[in-house]
Amino acid sequence: KNIPILAVPLLRERVYTTSDTGRPASLLAREFPTVDFSECPQDDRPWWYVGEDDSSWEEWRPHGENQWYGVRGEPETVFQERMKELDEWIGNRPEKTILMVAHWGVLRHLSDGTQFLNAEAKILEH
Repeated sequence: KNIPILAVPLLRERVYTTSDTGRPASLLAREFPTVDFSECPQDDRPWWYVGEDDSSWEEWRPHGENQWYGVRGEPETVFQERMKELDEWIGNRPEKTILMVAHWGVLRHLSDGTQFLNAEAKILEH
Protein backbone atom coordinates (compact mmCIF):
# COMPACT_ATOMS: atom_id res chain seq x y z
CA LYS A 1 0.00 0.00 0.00
CA ASN A 2 1.32 3.46 -0.88
CA ILE A 3 1.22 5.42 2.38
CA PRO A 4 2.02 9.12 1.95
CA ILE A 5 4.75 10.66 4.08
CA LEU A 6 4.23 14.40 4.52
CA ALA A 7 6.44 17.05 6.07
CA VAL A 8 3.99 19.30 7.91
CA PRO A 9 5.41 22.55 9.30
CA LEU A 10 2.48 22.85 11.71
CA LEU A 11 4.01 19.91 13.63
CA ARG A 12 7.34 21.67 14.15
CA GLU A 13 8.96 22.37 17.49
CA ARG A 14 8.15 25.66 19.22
CA VAL A 15 11.19 27.84 18.58
CA TYR A 16 13.12 28.39 21.81
CA THR A 17 16.74 28.20 20.67
CA THR A 18 18.58 27.95 17.35
CA SER A 19 18.35 24.15 17.52
CA ASP A 20 14.58 24.52 17.00
CA THR A 21 14.99 25.99 13.52
CA GLY A 22 15.27 24.06 10.28
CA ARG A 23 16.73 23.93 6.82
CA PRO A 24 15.17 24.96 3.51
CA ALA A 25 12.49 22.58 2.26
CA SER A 26 14.22 22.23 -1.13
CA LEU A 27 17.36 20.90 0.56
CA LEU A 28 15.35 18.51 2.71
CA ALA A 29 13.41 17.30 -0.34
CA ARG A 30 16.68 16.34 -2.06
CA GLU A 31 17.87 14.54 1.07
CA PHE A 32 14.57 12.75 1.67
CA PRO A 33 13.03 12.06 -1.77
CA THR A 34 10.28 9.80 -0.37
CA VAL A 35 8.83 12.65 1.73
CA ASP A 36 6.25 15.05 0.28
CA PHE A 37 7.30 18.62 1.16
CA SER A 38 4.37 20.32 -0.59
CA GLU A 39 3.03 21.62 2.75
CA CYS A 40 6.27 23.61 3.19
CA PRO A 41 7.03 26.97 1.57
CA GLN A 42 8.27 26.28 -1.94
CA ASP A 43 10.44 29.38 -2.17
CA ASP A 44 12.75 28.32 0.68
CA ARG A 45 11.33 30.80 3.14
CA PRO A 46 11.74 29.54 6.71
CA TRP A 47 8.96 27.17 7.71
CA TRP A 48 9.66 27.84 11.39
CA TYR A 49 8.92 30.96 13.44
CA VAL A 50 11.34 33.84 12.79
CA GLY A 51 9.29 36.76 14.12
CA GLU A 52 10.97 39.36 11.96
CA ASP A 53 7.67 41.05 11.04
CA ASP A 54 6.17 40.76 14.53
CA SER A 55 6.31 44.28 16.03
CA SER A 56 4.52 43.07 19.18
CA TRP A 57 7.18 40.44 19.94
CA GLU A 58 8.55 40.51 23.49
CA GLU A 59 11.20 38.26 25.01
CA TRP A 60 9.41 35.61 27.08
CA ARG A 61 12.27 33.25 27.81
CA PRO A 62 14.53 33.72 30.86
CA HIS A 63 16.55 36.88 30.29
CA GLY A 64 18.32 39.68 32.10
CA GLU A 65 21.15 37.59 33.52
CA ASN A 66 23.45 37.56 30.47
CA GLN A 67 21.38 34.98 28.57
CA TRP A 68 21.63 35.31 24.83
CA TYR A 69 19.44 33.65 22.24
CA GLY A 70 20.39 33.41 18.57
CA VAL A 71 16.74 33.46 17.45
CA ARG A 72 13.47 35.00 18.56
CA GLY A 73 11.40 32.56 20.59
CA GLU A 74 7.96 31.68 19.28
CA PRO A 75 5.43 33.47 21.54
CA GLU A 76 2.71 31.43 23.22
CA THR A 77 -0.01 33.25 21.25
CA VAL A 78 1.68 32.38 17.96
CA PHE A 79 2.16 28.76 19.05
CA GLN A 80 -1.51 28.46 20.10
CA GLU A 81 -2.66 29.92 16.76
CA ARG A 82 -0.50 27.32 14.99
CA MET A 83 -2.10 24.58 17.11
CA LYS A 84 -5.56 25.78 15.99
CA GLU A 85 -4.36 25.58 12.37
CA LEU A 86 -3.02 22.07 13.07
CA ASP A 87 -6.39 20.99 14.52
CA GLU A 88 -8.10 22.26 11.36
CA TRP A 89 -5.53 20.56 9.14
CA ILE A 90 -6.08 17.24 10.91
CA GLY A 91 -9.86 17.65 10.73
CA ASN A 92 -9.70 18.25 6.98
CA ARG A 93 -7.54 15.21 6.21
CA PRO A 94 -9.29 12.33 4.43
CA GLU A 95 -7.40 9.66 6.39
CA LYS A 96 -8.99 7.96 9.38
CA THR A 97 -5.63 7.10 10.94
CA ILE A 98 -2.58 9.35 10.90
CA LEU A 99 0.82 8.66 12.36
CA MET A 100 2.50 11.87 13.49
CA VAL A 101 6.02 12.51 14.61
CA ALA A 102 6.21 15.76 16.53
CA HIS A 103 7.75 17.51 19.50
CA TRP A 104 6.64 17.67 23.12
CA GLY A 105 4.59 20.89 22.97
CA VAL A 106 2.66 19.77 19.90
CA LEU A 107 2.00 16.32 21.36
CA ARG A 108 0.91 17.87 24.64
CA HIS A 109 -1.58 20.05 22.74
CA LEU A 110 -2.93 17.15 20.69
CA SER A 111 -3.37 15.00 23.80
CA ASP A 112 -4.96 17.65 26.05
CA GLY A 113 -1.92 17.84 28.30
CA THR A 114 -0.68 14.25 28.39
CA GLN A 115 3.03 14.01 29.14
CA PHE A 116 5.25 12.11 26.70
CA LEU A 117 8.66 10.60 27.28
CA ASN A 118 11.28 11.09 24.59
CA ALA A 119 10.46 8.85 21.59
CA GLU A 120 7.30 7.54 23.28
CA ALA A 121 4.40 6.43 21.06
CA LYS A 122 0.75 6.77 22.06
CA ILE A 123 -2.58 6.34 20.30
CA LEU A 124 -4.73 9.46 20.45
CA GLU A 125 -8.27 10.20 19.30
CA HIS A 126 -8.73 13.59 17.69
